[in-house]
Amino acid sequence: MTAWRTDGHQPCITIGNHCTIRRDNHITAIGRITIGDYLLTGTNVLISDNAHGSSDFDSLTIPPTQRNIVTKGPVVIGNNVWLGNNVCVLSGVTIGDGAVIGANSVVTHNIPPYCVAAGIPAKVIKDNGHNHKH
Repeated sequence: MTAWRTDGHQPCITIGNHCTIRRDNHITAIGRITIGDYLLTGTNVLISDNAHGSSDFDSLTIPPTQRNIVTKGPVVIGNNVWLGNNVCVLSGVTIGDGAVIGANSVVTHNIPPYCVAAGIPAKVIKDNGHNHKH
């Protein structure tokens, strides 16, 4: 786990109860990462609220290690979530309660509760019907 204190940011990583975080996981924050209870991860999972700079032309002309560390917002992972092997969860994302993220997926957008998502970028491939407005 890494918490980066940068200009204007106070890092905070909160992990709930009964979580199983397997080997070679990396959790890194300059802002806020909140993980609920009973998270299960596979191996080699990345959960990050930050990146080395933006992707505009001027930023890309600077060596990555010299770019400002930036965030698109906090990461929130609900209760009873399962992240498969090699999953990347990027900044500004909320993963709802009971969601499953398939192996090798990159989560760049919110995933609703009780869904299965997979792919690059991760998309909902199974919705258990609890996310429809009545």
